[in-house]
Amino acid sequence: ARALFRMYASSLNLEMHSIPLDIPDHDDLTIDVAIYRGSEKNVLIHMSGTHGVEGFAGSAVQSSILGGEKRKFWQSAMKFTERGSKSNNNKPTVVFVHSLNPYGFAKLRRWNENNVDLNRNFLNTQQFIQRLALDANRHGYVDFYDLFHPPAALGWMDPFL
Repeated sequence: ARALFRMYASSLNLEMHSIPLDIPDHDDLTIDVAIYRGSEKNVLIHMSGTHGVEGFAGSAVQSSILGGEKRKFWQSAMKFTERGSKSNNNKPTVVFVHSLNPYGFAKLRRWNENNVDLNRNFLNTQQFIQRLALDANRHGYVDFYDLFHPPAALGWMDPFL
C-alpha cells in the first residue's frame, strides 16, 4: 500500500515527506505525506490509517484519487499551473497523509504502539494539563488497580480462592 501511494504521488511530482517512527524491532514504519500546493487559505487534508487496521480502505481511496480515474484531474491541474497561465492560488492545497498509524496498519490493530486510539484519545495541551490536575481516583479506578493489574498471571484455580 505504501509503495503504491509513493509511486502515484511521486509520478505526479507532488511534494513528498516521509516521517520514520522510532519503534524498537520495527525499523520500516513511516508516515508518508504528499502535498499538492495551492492556496494557503484553503487546505484539504485526507488521512488514512488513523485506526491502523482501517488503513487499507483509506489507502485504496488515496490510490484511487492519485492513480485511478481522478489521475487525469491531477495531471491536468499540474500541467495547467506548469504552463503559467494561472497560479494555484485559487485552488486548495491538498495534503494526503498515508498511514497516520503505521504500527496499527502493520499489525492489523486499531491502536498505535502505545495502545492509544488516535481518534479517541486525543487531548490538546490545555486538556492534557487539566486531566493531570484531576484526582486520579475520581472514578475509583485506583481502588481496583490490583484487581485489574495482578502482579503475576493467575492460575486456573485463582478465581475460586
